[in-house]
Amino acid sequence: METKVSSSPGKGTEISCKSFVASSSPPYIGIIMKPEPGIWEELMDQDFMYVFNDSKGIRATVKYRIEVGESSIFFITSDSDEFRKFFRERTDG
Repeated sequence: METKVSSSPGKGTEISCKSFVASSSPPYIGIIMKPEPGIWEELMDQDFMYVFNDSKGIRATVKYRIEVGESSIFFITSDSDEFRKFFRERTDG
């Protein structure tokens, strides 16, 4: 599935990435991104990212990062109700 992510909460800064449900309990989403200048570089230097639903960015914690071939996978989670709702939308759809 496609998920919009960014290193900042502002609309218009996000990029579209492939994602997958990595774990349902606790809720983890894997975000697959190719290394390139811009948002990827910023995300490598911080321990959070924003995922976007239709209206706003939801802050999630980057718990793990791995490099696989030509891609980086960021495993994100959050205890916030907004993230849990976003996560449910990903698992129901």
